[in-house]
Amino acid sequence: MTDEILEASNVSNETKWSAEIKKRDKFCKYCGSVVTLQAAHIVGRQCKKLKLSMLNGVALCFDCHRVATDGDKKTDEKIMRKAMVNAFGFDFYDVLEQVKYDV
Repeated sequence: MTDEILEASNVSNETKWSAEIKKRDKFCKYCGSVVTLQAAHIVGRQCKKLKLSMLNGVALCFDCHRVATDGDKKTDEKIMRKAMVNAFGFDFYDVLEQVKYDV
């Protein structure tokens, strides 16, 4: 994944990022709920390169988001992988994970 693609998918701030993710996805991409939707970072927000990328976000309901962030890494990855496939039609979790290590 090139830096140009990532930059082109960025929005200007986290509030807009969150609103755009929820608008795009319309329901929890893990369980299908439409209640208490939140925008979730696939790769954590501490990764500046991906923080505002629309390719690094999926809508999750409050419960799924809580389990993903409070659970162990294996549970988090399982939820995010399924959510990515449901949102984008394919899984590029490993690609995003690698981007955070690129200089």
